[in-house]
Amino acid sequence: MSGNHQWSGLTLHGAMLLAVADHEQSIYQLRINRKGFTPVEVAKFIDFAGYKEYAYKLRKQQPKVKKVVDPEGVSFCNQKYYVANEVMRHLMVFDMATKTFSYKHYDNEVMRQGVRNAGIEGVAVDCSRNITILAKEREPQRIFIYKNLDQNTESQILLPGSWRSKQVVISMVNQGQSMLHVGDNYSGLYLQWPYLYVLNRPNHTIVKYDLMNQKVITRRSFFSALRTLYIDPYPFGLAEGLVMSDKRIFIAVDNNKLPLSKVGLQMGGKDNQSSLLIFDRGSF
Repeated sequence: MSGNHQWSGLTLHGAMLLAVADHEQSIYQLRINRKGFTPVEVAKFIDFAGYKEYAYKLRKQQPKVKKVVDPEGVSFCNQKYYVANEVMRHLMVFDMATKTFSYKHYDNEVMRQGVRNAGIEGVAVDCSRNITILAKEREPQRIFIYKNLDQNTESQILLPGSWRSKQVVISMVNQGQSMLHVGDNYSGLYLQWPYLYVLNRPNHTIVKYDLMNQKVITRRSFFSALRTLYIDPYPFGLAEGLVMSDKRIFIAVDNNKLPLSKVGLQMGGKDNQSSLLIFDRGSF
């Protein structure tokens, strides 16, 4: 199912499927219907007190940067939206109850590494346990766990490398291509304690990780769906957002301007549009 926006993060508020999109400063509800889904704007960043000053300050500090606010991952709990500003390594907080804005800057040696858009890509917040989990996409990829949004309480996770990402690297090297951005990239998170689900973009998989026992439980591939919809989903991957209900898995796909296949077009998709993949969750 396709839409006009480049979806970059997903979350749930009750039964409502919510999303943020690249280059946009709003939060949308995705209303699913038989023909696809309809995005409905539910909140504008600019309507929260303090956000306008935040964006203005960033533009003044970074005059050569075209995009100082880059929404990626999103999570919702206790009437607050938590949205990653990837390029700044910020976690933006939009309080629906007070209509106020605040943010936290997560700055450490690993988080600072890499190009500007190799920052925070995934967010999972558990307000009942006061846990915030952030996924740094790449260069290097890493998962950070914090208590009470406190930057000084971090622990880090680096998931074991996957077979598929290693094969992609080998293939690209054999073809004489650069492999700078290829490997395990973390592009989305979903937390259902004690399990953390990590969207691994170039590997086209979801990794189920046990936070209590610190080990990978299993992986689920969605590569066959991408291969059906897109002519060539290699090598960097397309998946950007992840969330789950009791029965379904939702994955937001940013097509990176890759053309759809005949099957994708027959399903109602259009080139240069992102998609929403929906799978049965089963016991995953």
